[in-house]
Amino acid sequence: MPLTRLILWPLAALLVGCASLPDDSVSTVRFMAAERALDAGEYRLAADEYRKAALASDDPETARAAADICFEFGRRETTLSVLDRWEALEPNAPDPWLLRGRLALRQTDADTASDSFGAFVELARSPYMDRDRAFERLGNVLLGESNQRLALDVAERLAERHSADWRAYRMVSQVALRRDDLTRSLEAAERAFELAPDSFDAAMLQAQAIVLGGDRTAGLEFAESIADNGMSTEQQLDYARFLSTSDAVDDAVRIVDDVLESQPDNADALQARAILDLRNGELDVAWERFSQLAAKPSHRHDSLFFLGNIAERRGRTEQARRIYTQIGEGPNAIIAQQRISALLFAGGDTEGAFDQLNRYSRAHPAKGFALQLTRAQLYRELGQHDAAIEIYDAMLDVRPEAEGLKLTRAEALLASGDVKGAIKQYRATLRDHPDSALSLNALGYTLADRTERYDEAYGLIVRALELEPNNAAIIDSMGWVEFKLGRYEAALEHLERAWDLIKDPEVAAHLGETLWQLGERERAREVLKEAYDRNPDSIPLRRTLERLLEQDARVES
Repeated sequence: MPLTRLILWPLAALLVGCASLPDDSVSTVRFMAAERALDAGEYRLAADEYRKAALASDDPETARAAADICFEFGRRETTLSVLDRWEALEPNAPDPWLLRGRLALRQTDADTASDSFGAFVELARSPYMDRDRAFERLGNVLLGESNQRLALDVAERLAERHSADWRAYRMVSQVALRRDDLTRSLEAAERAFELAPDSFDAAMLQAQAIVLGGDRTAGLEFAESIADNGMSTEQQLDYARFLSTSDAVDDAVRIVDDVLESQPDNADALQARAILDLRNGELDVAWERFSQLAAKPSHRHDSLFFLGNIAERRGRTEQARRIYTQIGEGPNAIIAQQRISALLFAGGDTEGAFDQLNRYSRAHPAKGFALQLTRAQLYRELGQHDAAIEIYDAMLDVRPEAEGLKLTRAEALLASGDVKGAIKQYRATLRDHPDSALSLNALGYTLADRTERYDEAYGLIVRALELEPNNAAIIDSMGWVEFKLGRYEAALEHLERAWDLIKDPEVAAHLGETLWQLGERERAREVLKEAYDRNPDSIPLRRTLERLLEQDARVES
């Protein structure tokens, strides 16, 4: 199915005579033109028209709306010009600096990102936001950054600037944890608690870091030492969430139930209890609680998402689709659309899956871009890799700096059988992102798996592992290239570590192959069987199993 492009509304007629209109009228016309371009999926044109609308207006809100669109779909220079206008109209607003920092992250420019985020924090005051909210938003930005090495670098620079603010170290701890740097996460958490020993949030942060660092008992004891009867309701629920993530689920249930006993209508407590029910596999009770919460506007969309998930787990796909359809906003809106299309596709309704994505994109044009990845994945599931690559190319025209998109495009080329084209794309991506562990690993693994350039592959994976020493995917790649080089004992060490970190079917296939080669066939069978029970649809795992069993049969005969 070819990628269809909607017909662009003719803009010339809208713009005739704009030079003679008052400034605000010019801005309005430009805004209308921009919205029509966005509706049509002409993202670059939409961003340029939003820019023109912002430059023609004296309204800061117009500049804000234009900046958001330009950041999503415009070129760097387009976005910067709108940000300049926004700052001129609202010189003390912090948000333009947040967008400047995010732009710098796209360019892997740690200096500019740090300076911009620093200005964002400094400007975080009434009437815009408080400092706590500023660090929370900034932390979310850094946690969402795909290059976590860069994100941690920027977080640590900001902590140096705000060395007396415990919230800066909380941000460092969270980003370090996201990067699996448990030592740095604990160090930052301890510093945060030193700066704010009376802060419940700082104490919970340190307790979490201790648990995740491997000492569950010490972490639970530390948390218990600062938890007391004087906790607010919000703190009690935070404590319960900590206990739940630390596998002290019964204690978490007890605390939440205590809150509900005194405050039976507390929506946050009800949600926390419903999530605990889900974790315990009590689907009927969770369904009742989330149904009750769905009637509350503040929790409606989150509750609907959980209800849809429960319906899926029960195998009631039609009910799940109906529920997901009701989620029109919030952080789960896009995921809900993806689930609807995935359920339709899995049920054999390919046309319905694409129609669902198209309808939502037309109704929410600014969000439609994110669904292009889902559309491309459906094409790949159908084996129509050229159509998927066409989508990736269109997306890269809007986001030429997006490393993830480039790597995904290479994966599609690889799936289509174009190994040379995939390697060429991987090399180009690595040139654009020379210090990226993702790109180093992607190229290194592909060379090890699909060619005989094992020495080059080994060098690339060594560099990737230096950057991300705890990344299970890279550890697996190192094990696989060691296997290809005939160093089976070294391969086994890496692959066992990767398997301990993630129970991935491809890791199991590599580990099983290595154990087989070392003569540990019974253990190989155990690993492969465990992985197959978890992932019966895994093609790499199935191929490995078939090949090894065939070899076994030949030996026995």
